Amino acid sequence: MLRRKCNASKSEFSVRKMKFRCLGLCLMLLLIAPVFRPSSQATTIVVDRRDPNASDAGPGTESRPFKAIAPAAERAQPGDTVLVHAGVYRERVIPARGGEESRPIIYQAAAGEKVTVRGSEIWRPKWDILDASHGVFKGNIESVIRNGFNPFKIEMRGDVEKKSLGQIFVDGKLLWEVRREEDLLAMEGTWRLASDGTNILVHFPSGNVPPEQHLVEVTVRNRLFAPVKRGLGYIHVSGFVFEHCANQFPGNGFWESDSPQAGAVSCRGGHHWVL
Repeated sequence: MLRRKCNASKSEFSVRKMKFRCLGLCLMLLLIAPVFRPSSQATTIVVDRRDPNASDAGPGTESRPFKAIAPAAERAQPGDTVLVHAGVYRERVIPARGGEESRPIIYQAAAGEKVTVRGSEIWRPKWDILDASHGVFKGNIESVIRNGFNPFKIEMRGDVEKKSLGQIFVDGKLLWEVRREEDLLAMEGTWRLASDGTNILVHFPSGNVPPEQHLVEVTVRNRLFAPVKRGLGYIHVSGFVFEHCANQFPGNGFWESDSPQAGAVSCRGGHHWVL
């Protein structure tokens, strides 16, 4: 009987030892689980350029949002939503990666708010008077050129008038590019590139408002929302206004062109996009 009792005690000890091992393993799994959980959870990355706490070095939260969309696009993972609040964002948004079939990456303007992505910059040159009686002034364009891309020096393909890719907006109104100086002097709301390629002559709309008091915008980007990597999938883009882009036009007929048009918004050969 004593032998049986000892055997029973050993059996109970083994069971208890097994229980402790199982408990220890469960505790280890609980400790490890949070490390893996965030990668499968959807996150909302917030962008709000008008928030005083906004910073491109911030975490992208509602209380500390990003100031531009670009850093949010760099961070976004499958399943995430990039929520952008109202404002004018002068930048090119480059998605760093695509989503997955059941977890797209969503770029969404905040509900009820106007979010505009522009390919233009505000132009504030030192204006020189060329013809005060006609309201014609000259300004240097080099101060707003980005990454060496000057659309005012690039001719639009297929245009018989040989106009450039550049556009100029004064107080939100698109001005008309002309090739001859006599047309510039004759028509308000026109502009032309000077022969030096760096100065632009502008015939401002009528009125006695000095050019410095106008909002003058010039196009300096040829893409607004487009990845660099080809073939990204499962990206949704909704609620944005895209405008002021200096992208090229296809030569010849669209379907016969050897220089296809790269859009202001482009999926770059991607798949399963929703725009």
